[in-house]
Amino acid sequence: MAGVGCGSCWEAAIRADERLRIEEQLPAECPPDPLLIDEVAVERFCAGEAGKPQLTRPEKVEAARRLIARNVPLDEIRRRLALSSRIWRQILAAANGDLPVQTVLVRRADREAVAV
Repeated sequence: MAGVGCGSCWEAAIRADERLRIEEQLPAECPPDPLLIDEVAVERFCAGEAGKPQLTRPEKVEAARRLIARNVPLDEIRRRLALSSRIWRQILAAANGDLPVQTVLVRRADREAVAV
């Protein structure tokens, strides 16, 4: 494996990135995308790894899709996702394509006053 750049090279790259951010008036921090799916987290969850990651709502929908495709019993999927029956029905509908995941997120946001 190749080594990393020297300290002065990293410093130059970081400064160049910062100059471009300022010139283009880009935000210093990008807001998180509520629909972003961490593929690695979902796969680790589906594999049943110890210390399973906490999944976001879209990630739970994706995990449900993958587990359904692997013929995991629905009761087992619900148990692993630790969901209430109401939320489980919404996630099942989204996983089956009957309800867009954005609808599930908006309903959650309305209840929790979270902007999505």
